[in-house]
Amino acid sequence: ENFTSNSYSKDGKTTIYRFEWNTREDKWETLNVSCTEDGIITSLNKYGKRERDDKLSINRTKKSEAKKAAEAALLKLNPEIASHIKVGDSDTYEDFRSSEYFFTLQRYENNLPVENDSGSIYLDKDLNVTSFYITYTTDMSFAPAENLITADAAKDAYNKNLGAKLSYITKWNNETKKREVKLVYNTEFNNKYINAATGEV
Repeated sequence: ENFTSNSYSKDGKTTIYRFEWNTREDKWETLNVSCTEDGIITSLNKYGKRERDDKLSINRTKKSEAKKAAEAALLKLNPEIASHIKVGDSDTYEDFRSSEYFFTLQRYENNLPVENDSGSIYLDKDLNVTSFYITYTTDMSFAPAENLITADAAKDAYNKNLGAKLSYITKWNNETKKREVKLVYNTEFNNKYINAATGEV
C-alpha cells in the first residue's frame, strides 16, 4: 500500500489537504480524500476494479433504504456539518440494472437553501460510498429570515430596478430534430439580486 499527501490554497484563503492511498497487489484500488483545515471532508473517491452487474433484479435495495445509507455516510464523513446538509433524490429514474445510487446534497440554513453550497454522493450496490463531493463555505453568519419584504414586493422591486430584456434564444427540439428560435424575456442581470430585508439591489 502506497500513501501520498499534499496541500494547496483555495482562493488564497482556505488550505485543502489531499490524501491518497493505493493498493496494487491482488487488485488495484485507489482512495482519494480531500479536506479543509477545519476538518471538513470536501471530496472522497474510490477507484478500482468493480464488477458491473447489468442483470435486471427486483431484489435491488430500494432507493429509500439507499438514501438512509447516504444520510448515515454523510454523518460519518462530516458529523459537524451533517445537520446542515439535506440528502435529496436525483432527477433520474430508478434503474434496476444500475449498480449505483446517486443523491444530491444541499446545504440549508434557517430552513433555506444556501446557493452554491451543494454536492453529490454515490453508493455502490452494497451501499458503500464510492464518490462524495460537497462545497461548504465556512466563516459566514446567516441572518435569521425575519422582518422581510413580501414576495410580491420583491417582484415589484425586481421589475423596477432590474427588469428583463427582450432577446432571441435558440433551442434544439428533439421532436422535430431541428434548432428553433424563440423570442423571450430574459434576465438582464444574472449576478444581481433583491435584498430580502431592504428591497434594494
